[in-house]
Amino acid sequence: MRTLPALVASLALGTALSAQRACTSTVLGPGCGPVLTVTFTPVGQAGNHDMTLAATGLAPDSWGVMAWGVQNFSLPLGGCLLHTDMIWGHVFHTDATATFGYSRTWPASVDGWYHIQIGTLQVDALGDLTVQGTNAVRAACQ
Repeated sequence: MRTLPALVASLALGTALSAQRACTSTVLGPGCGPVLTVTFTPVGQAGNHDMTLAATGLAPDSWGVMAWGVQNFSLPLGGCLLHTDMIWGHVFHTDATATFGYSRTWPASVDGWYHIQIGTLQVDALGDLTVQGTNAVRAACQ
């Protein structure tokens, strides 16, 4: 059983350590028009962060893919550059303003980073496929 002074000291140390946790986002590579921003907001005293992704300038009312990966490269894809593999992600549909937003909590228990890139696919009236991709971002919390 911990004494009250030991409990207070361990709580203070835990709070001090969580306060030193830093989450950052860095652009890895260019897109072909659309822009991805990743922001972090600390939540409480435990070291958790809310992470918000905002992609603008995508094709309106179109299907898209959000890719989270760990590799960094530059692969041409439909006139854009793909900068990461996909170990996790999902499809989505943009709204009429050509934007896509996503948020989740990055728990304090996870130290590390992911590369994130978002893109849309659109078929025009002539049947031509247009690919639009955001810049790739490295999101990290350590």
